[in-house]
Amino acid sequence: MCVRYLIFVLKEARDKPILTQLEWMRKYVMQRLCQKREGAKSYEGRVMPYVDKYLDWANDESRFATFMQSDEHEFEVELRGEQVVVNLLDKTCGCNHWNLTGLPCPHAMACLLEKRMDPKNYVDDFYSKERYMLTYANKVSPMPG
Repeated sequence: MCVRYLIFVLKEARDKPILTQLEWMRKYVMQRLCQKREGAKSYEGRVMPYVDKYLDWANDESRFATFMQSDEHEFEVELRGEQVVVNLLDKTCGCNHWNLTGLPCPHAMACLLEKRMDPKNYVDDFYSKERYMLTYANKVSPMPG
């Protein structure tokens, strides 16, 4: 969760006494975890919707790429004046975006589309629906008054 968002959310409880603040935060976290779990249940894909949007963007960017294939899994890709090496087997790119985020960069996307491979299979498991559900699996138990 973004720090700015958290500060905005906590603004409502900031002027209250400390025990009231803590109680407000407990209720907020309990409600938010439940909302996230319920929202993810309705999604049918392997990866979360944010990844679909990112892959669409990377697909659009990859159209400007030129590349040469070195072997079955290795490519030399040039995009907007930047030349990098992409290895589909290792899931690495010279720009380090794929290495750092787990999402195929536009360089890698150009290679995946050329080989007619599904980019979603090259997204790190961190972005899967199962991992998302594990993130929000814990619950905050309700408390009596």
